[in-house]
Amino acid sequence: MVPSANLLGFAGGELAKKLPKVLGVLLETTLSSVVEIVLFMVLIHNDINGNLIPVIQAAILGSVLANLLLCLGLCFFFGGMGREHQSFHEAVSEVGTGLLLVAGFGSPVSVYLGDQQGHCRYPPGRFSDVSSQSQVSWHTTLLTSVLRYLVYNLHSHHSIFDEVLELDEHKDEDREEELKRAKLTLVECFVAISVSIACVCMSAVFLVQEIEHIVHERGVSDNFMGLILVPLVEKAAEHLTAIDEAW
Repeated sequence: MVPSANLLGFAGGELAKKLPKVLGVLLETTLSSVVEIVLFMVLIHNDINGNLIPVIQAAILGSVLANLLLCLGLCFFFGGMGREHQSFHEAVSEVGTGLLLVAGFGSPVSVYLGDQQGHCRYPPGRFSDVSSQSQVSWHTTLLTSVLRYLVYNLHSHHSIFDEVLELDEHKDEDREEELKRAKLTLVECFVAISVSIACVCMSAVFLVQEIEHIVHERGVSDNFMGLILVPLVEKAAEHLTAIDEAW
């Protein structure tokens, strides 16, 4: 899965260069999330009587924590090894961190509602209805946040991101080497993206099929599988790319 995700990220980056800057970055970010989306879809599809629900919940929270803590910390660490001062744009970082923080509350809300089932005055049937309505409302909030984030990037504040991206290109130490590298054509980008997505889908199916065996036969806990192992696999290529840019 990691090489397939790496190929997907490379092809997405090449395709992003052929588009306007902000739209290209959003496309590249979306393609980097394809691995995560496919893996969660396979997990939900293979769930039987709730046997994978703990893994799914832990994986969602672990994915957010991997970005907020692991990836960000490694970028600061490796970026600071070769230079005394590092800088970042406050507006861009605040928007991204805020969106991740909102996403991070999704899993705790669901867990809290589940824990309250035996401690409320509602009958079981009524509680299930209230819990479902609350979770739908929260998920609608998450989806609305993503849509507003897209509007923020592409329409209302696109000049901020244009300025940041142009400044980052001029500061890039590998800019001359990257300009000399062979570029993929538009057709090659689509072919590479299609092949890598197909490989990611097959890898996700094989990975999910082995989760239950690892949990029951090897004694690995659901929380460790979801919080640590699954996020590391699904985000390895994305984190390596971010660390390379920080370096």
